[in-house]
Amino acid sequence: MTDTKHTPGPWQYLRSPNGPIRVGPSHNCTVAVAPFPPTGDQEANARLIVAAPDYYAAAEAIRAHLVSDELAGKTSTRIPIELLRALLNAHKKAYAT
Repeated sequence: MTDTKHTPGPWQYLRSPNGPIRVGPSHNCTVAVAPFPPTGDQEANARLIVAAPDYYAAAEAIRAHLVSDELAGKTSTRIPIELLRALLNAHKKAYAT
């Protein structure tokens, strides 16, 4: 994997019953806040931010696999199911309700 410049995951989606949504890598580090009550867009954006490190990790793993196959001279490739599952899990995290 390449050196990343962002805070690695997992990130958290924290929402109190009568308070704002807080998003960040831990309970004591918030990088985004949506006011209370949040709109649908704000909630969806918060979940996407939380899933971003997982999306990045899955995309990077798939990229590394494709580069490896290309360097080996393969003209076609199959992406291993575990890499596709990681991408699907990130997607589910972003769109959880």
